[in-house]
Amino acid sequence: MAHSKSTTRRAPDRRRARTREALLSAGRALFAARDVDGVSIDEIVAAAEVAKGSFYNHFTDKDVFARDPINLIRMFRFAQKHNLVLHPDAMRLAN
Repeated sequence: MAHSKSTTRRAPDRRRARTREALLSAGRALFAARDVDGVSIDEIVAAAEVAKGSFYNHFTDKDVFARDPINLIRMFRFAQKHNLVLHPDAMRLAN
């Protein structure tokens, strides 16, 4: 049975979206506890349970990752939900 392009394309797109969200979720948790400089890319990918190369498929570097607007919004919501005080570095990134 032949697969249409749209059917075979959706699985990689969903996997890519899940990987990105796993990275962002891990980053939110780590950045809520420590400043950006205190968190390594290795820690982010380990917490996200993805390969390090996956990080670079989505982000050019850690600063770009930390400044991702959606990530910032979710980081603030995560901190509020868990009654966490964000590190001053996280506040600096938001400005």
